[in-house]
This record gives sequence, C-alpha cells and structure tokens, in this order.
Amino acid sequence: MYIDQCTYEEMHEPEHAYRFTGPCAVTGKAYTVTIPGPDLFRLRQGVFIQEACPTLSPGDREFVLSGISPEGWEQTFKV
Repeated sequence: MYIDQCTYEEMHEPEHAYRFTGPCAVTGKAYTVTIPGPDLFRLRQGVFIQEACPTLSPGDREFVLSGISPEGWEQTFKV
C-alpha cells in the first residue's frame, strides 16, 4: 500500500483516525487522506479496501493503494 510510504499523524479527537500525507505519484503535490482507526485495522487485516474503508471516496482509496491522487488520475487519464 502506498500509505506505507507516507507520513502519518494519529488523532484521538473527535474520533480515532489516522491522517496520511504523501506526494502524488503523478503530480508530486502533497495529498492527504484520513482513515478512521477501525477502518485502517480492517484494511491491515486484508479486507478489500471498498469494504474496509466505506467512508473513503474512490479517489482517496486509489491514493491509499497506488499513490495517485484524484488530480493525478485526471491528468493521467484525461477524465
């Protein structure tokens, strides 16, 4: 997972979550994704990202896995 190469901050308020920040693999611009703690736990246990992190947008899920931000996706595929 790309987030393993990102920096992260653990937050406890208002709920337990982790904020991952790293450069987009396409644009090089910093991008941040916040994942609730229970969702990250399920993801690390091998649950598919769509099931483990239902609150993340498709663009955020793509960044978590590949490092491509929504802007990078648009640049690459001219969506």
